[in-house]
Amino acid sequence: MSYGNGTAYEGDWEMGTRQGHGILSYNCESGGQSRIYTGTWLADKPHGFGLRQYRDGGLYKGLFSEGKRHGYGCMYYPDGKVFMGLWVQGCRTGVGRLISYDTKDYYEGSFKNGVKSGRGRYYHMNTGQIQDGIWERNELKVSMMLDDKRTRPIAKAPTPYPIPLLWLDDPNNAFTNFATPVYERTQISRK
Repeated sequence: MSYGNGTAYEGDWEMGTRQGHGILSYNCESGGQSRIYTGTWLADKPHGFGLRQYRDGGLYKGLFSEGKRHGYGCMYYPDGKVFMGLWVQGCRTGVGRLISYDTKDYYEGSFKNGVKSGRGRYYHMNTGQIQDGIWERNELKVSMMLDDKRTRPIAKAPTPYPIPLLWLDDPNNAFTNFATPVYERTQISRK
């Protein structure tokens, strides 16, 4: 089926609507065709598993529901970022991982309405550290820095001193006692 706006559909039909497997494409200025969507259709909308190419250069591979990204999917953004995780009605919502192509840093955790929200970890690949915390509307509200034993030895610019693990000597008196670094407590316990 060719449409007046330069797009064309090739695939399965049922009762006059796109249903089953099909490819929606548009005519390029160079004379060829570029695919917009390849995958399953239900009642004229992408539904089920598919591959969607956006005009800005973005690419989504994953599940759709009634034409929107819904379920698990992977989105490749034009700026080089990649998101792998859950979608609800076209928004990143639930658990996912957002990777930055240029720095290789990534966030792994909760998303709500398309932004970081809830518990998550940000991996600083350049220093080999992890920032574990709580996010609200893409802003980090509270966090704790940890050394990542996997990436710190190969990090380009690791921090000069490792971050010691801390704990309270007496959790019942948290307001009167100070936290003791692990290496100091280990030395104390051996005496």
